[in-house]
Amino acid sequence: MTAFIGLMHALERQCAQDGIALCFHGIGVVCHEAKPQTSRSSFGQHSFLLTRNPLKNDGKTAAIVEEGRMHVELSLVLMLSGNASEGTQEERMALAKQLDDYVHRMRIAGGSVLPRENIRSENLRRPHHHQVPHIEPLALEDDAQYTKQLNRLKRRLLPGFALILREDALAQHKNALQEAQPDASLLDAWLDLSRFNYRYDADAAEKQHWPLVRRPSGWLVPIPIGYCALSDEIPANAIANARDPYTPLRFVEPLLSIGEWRSPHRLQCIEEMLWRIKPNSDERLFLLEMLVQAPVDGDVI
Repeated sequence: MTAFIGLMHALERQCAQDGIALCFHGIGVVCHEAKPQTSRSSFGQHSFLLTRNPLKNDGKTAAIVEEGRMHVELSLVLMLSGNASEGTQEERMALAKQLDDYVHRMRIAGGSVLPRENIRSENLRRPHHHQVPHIEPLALEDDAQYTKQLNRLKRRLLPGFALILREDALAQHKNALQEAQPDASLLDAWLDLSRFNYRYDADAAEKQHWPLVRRPSGWLVPIPIGYCALSDEIPANAIANARDPYTPLRFVEPLLSIGEWRSPHRLQCIEEMLWRIKPNSDERLFLLEMLVQAPVDGDVI
């Protein structure tokens, strides 16, 4: 989510540069389709499909950096305020079109944004989400109208899954592990939720039976939720080959937690799918949080 928070801030800065008075308060991500760029060998193991980098200046072959890539189809939900978003319907449509143009000129998480008309679905039974970008004022003081807006947004985002934060699942799993292993840490709980675990069944009649250990309910995934500084602030242009030589920088490492891909039809308000930067007095921490923490459902559909 840190990449999408960066996109939100890039949009806000671009709007300010062009004289558009907008303030962005949160961003939500709904994934409709994902296609990892991997191949599978006859032994059942997956490997990355890698690209060859251009030759170096001296003509030698550049090193291949192994990294995972994927093609994804996303819907972005932004909460914003400002005079520019309070005009007539025609003015809001023009503003939404301009924001859409900004996004298509940017890169998200290092990847390119493709025009919707150039995307073709391999599954003809499931059309792609060619939604027209639009801005709609929320009726926060009218519960009936707000419910209609929420239901309309849910229908537009289906089928898909919204990414939400589930730190509660991580804490609960740590407590469950400590019942059998009192010295289990939060890292042990995170690693246990981030993988598929198989346990040998000694009582099984057949030999070598390794059943899959049941995981907590929900589509839980490991996610980065911010950064922690490893160094003090370094003056601008003090580090060679820095991406931005005019801005002070720090060396950081990612902070990890557990998220959940949840169907939008289970959301009770729009804010449950929106992320923002968590207010923090510690300048060495950069953390993300949800605008409203989604309730934990006992039954998962």
